[in-house]
Amino acid sequence: MAMAKYKISDEDRYAANRWLEKKVAKYGWISKDFKTEDKAKQVLSSHSVYNSAEQLNAWCETYLDSAQWRQLKNAVRAARKRNSDAFTERKKSIDLTHAAWFRLSVIAKCDGVTLSEVIVKHLDKEFESALKEVEF
Repeated sequence: MAMAKYKISDEDRYAANRWLEKKVAKYGWISKDFKTEDKAKQVLSSHSVYNSAEQLNAWCETYLDSAQWRQLKNAVRAARKRNSDAFTERKKSIDLTHAAWFRLSVIAKCDGVTLSEVIVKHLDKEFESALKEVEF
């Protein structure tokens, strides 16, 4: 059984649009045939293609080959990952002495939280007063 073609969803339409706009700005990316290239750009630039995922999918099915579809899928996946990373807390690594780690670990185990949560919870008052004194 053949693998189902990738379909651009409404959520991914914006990322696909942005990526396609950059790619089609380069002559020869869509097709080596100038007539096909110009027709594809004309249809895409009408902006009616951008109105729905169905129209964008139809355009892609008409003008993109399998390698270009794969590039588009990878670009959309990367954009999705970048967006999801923006909503998650970024991590920082620090070195702790064994004594500091042990103290944090005991408190974390008792409270049923992570080491980061122990630091934030137990240093919150000191942090608030330090913020008043520090200029950024």
